[in-house]
Amino acid sequence: MARRKNKNKVEYQRAFDAQIQEVEAQISRNNYGTLDWGNINPEKLPKAVWEVEVVVKTDEELIKERVDKELSGWPWKDCPQRLLLLGPYALNYVADGGQNTDPRFKLPQVAQHAPLFTKLFANDVVSRKLLSLIFEKHSTAWKFWSTCQEMTQIYDCYVHLWDMTGTLEDGGYFHNCEKPRYGPNAPAEPWNQGSVSPIIVIAPFRRPSGPASYYEQIRNIYTMSISISNFAENMQNLQLHRISFLTPQLLNLLIPKMTNLKVLGIYQCQLMHVAEIIRLLEIIKTDRPLGRENQISLDFYPMWHQGPEFYTNGTEWNPFYAGTYGATWDNTDMNTCLAVWSIVMRALPMARAQNVDIVSKGTAFRQWLDNGLLWKVEETLQAMLSPKPDLKLICALVDSRNPDHHGSVRRWASDSIGCRPEGWEPYVEKYHCNYCKLQVLGIFYQYHDIFELQSFHGNSARVANLTCLGCKLKLACQYEKDHYKASKRRLMKAWLHNVDDGWNTADLSKALSDFHTRRIILKADALDEKRMLAMNHTDPNNNYDAEYDCRQKPIPWEAYGKHGFQKRSPTANVPEDTQPSQWSRHNMDNRNAHFRC
Repeated sequence: MARRKNKNKVEYQRAFDAQIQEVEAQISRNNYGTLDWGNINPEKLPKAVWEVEVVVKTDEELIKERVDKELSGWPWKDCPQRLLLLGPYALNYVADGGQNTDPRFKLPQVAQHAPLFTKLFANDVVSRKLLSLIFEKHSTAWKFWSTCQEMTQIYDCYVHLWDMTGTLEDGGYFHNCEKPRYGPNAPAEPWNQGSVSPIIVIAPFRRPSGPASYYEQIRNIYTMSISISNFAENMQNLQLHRISFLTPQLLNLLIPKMTNLKVLGIYQCQLMHVAEIIRLLEIIKTDRPLGRENQISLDFYPMWHQGPEFYTNGTEWNPFYAGTYGATWDNTDMNTCLAVWSIVMRALPMARAQNVDIVSKGTAFRQWLDNGLLWKVEETLQAMLSPKPDLKLICALVDSRNPDHHGSVRRWASDSIGCRPEGWEPYVEKYHCNYCKLQVLGIFYQYHDIFELQSFHGNSARVANLTCLGCKLKLACQYEKDHYKASKRRLMKAWLHNVDDGWNTADLSKALSDFHTRRIILKADALDEKRMLAMNHTDPNNNYDAEYDCRQKPIPWEAYGKHGFQKRSPTANVPEDTQPSQWSRHNMDNRNAHFRC
């Protein structure tokens, strides 16, 4: 790196100070005048002489710059990057006498010693008890894992990692649990027999050849199901990460078989959207032993849609970027914030009855709520969990992104909001939703549904058509087409659904048999072919990978003018407006008029 440097900077400063002193002395003798830049004669100042100084960086500085560049946007902000880098990577391929010509880790290994952890975890009973408490929440597990190399080695001893990708290029690795436990086909060698740890983490691993194909993924889903079926009664803590074919129907087959399961974690699985929190709370109660109906702790992080990259190649604006919608990939033309709060308000009493914590800041579901799509999360949850809930306060808080009141119940329940002739009273009343069959607050319905219901004085036909925003969001997520979600759902339906009997909810053995009789692996192969065809069109401009480089539907400017800005679903990349100013306010009448289009 080169930079310019002034060689005669000191000489220039001295000449400048001398002129200043001369002018000040003249003003003092004349007893009048002021110091002005016009009194400085630039011709008496020496000319600046510049030289180019070359700064040579060391190898360590270059490596640090490259690492910092690769770590831009580091997601784990609560823990220092230094600890995160030193913790999980305990092995060092450089230390082997320098014989490895292409080591994975360039820097020398930093020795770490944790005497407290060494002594504390030397006792097997203490280790298992502490790890069972730590792994109840993923946020505590990864933070504890990243503290030091000692903890990484302890995790390696007590945690089994099941590979859903296949880093050895011959399928996933499930700790030999897919092999028979009994009978003539059971392996006799101890090293070849399956075993499970109290804590099992199932996730796709990175490999040099890239991510797994759909053929490999669905094959590993089948192998995972066999492994869980063989050792279901031995599983106590199961955590599933980023499994794109995981569906509630498959979980409904697997979870009830685990009679001793205590913790279930599901994180960022593509087909597990936020509305599935209701289904999961029902699944973990299915077929529980008597007296242990509420024994499972659920840690659920729904699929969060960040959207495509804003820039392509780091510089050019991506025309297929429309925003971070969070709950969905594309714009749904509905207020997804109200829809999510409708789902949360329904899930809270279910979770409390089952002793499942989904509101503490350490839980995965609460972290999903805090991602930026929803505003005033803490205040809203407190209002919903109050023994005597104030419906007006709840309605104002769930609609806190509304620039008319920003969650202020006094302004929300006043007559100062323009273009709202119906007032606020209809929104605190409850109406029957024909989809979830529950009484839902009016704030969680679209405006025109409530307006038509009032206009026709509660006509039975209008009541039958009422569907809350939470159910509409669930339906929108069920029919999303990005990332081949529709094809993946059809594939899982072909496996687990019967035309006559509906979904297979209890017979796991039949499901494992249907995998072969229905040739599910060939359907996954066909999905791979569909993806390859989409990446190899005749027109190169139409080629793109819809799985790993998916595009959003652009919103044309005509749509902005026709529908108004409030018809667009809220995005999570808008900062919370806690202190509204004159520049952040919108015209109330225009906003509400567009909202009712």
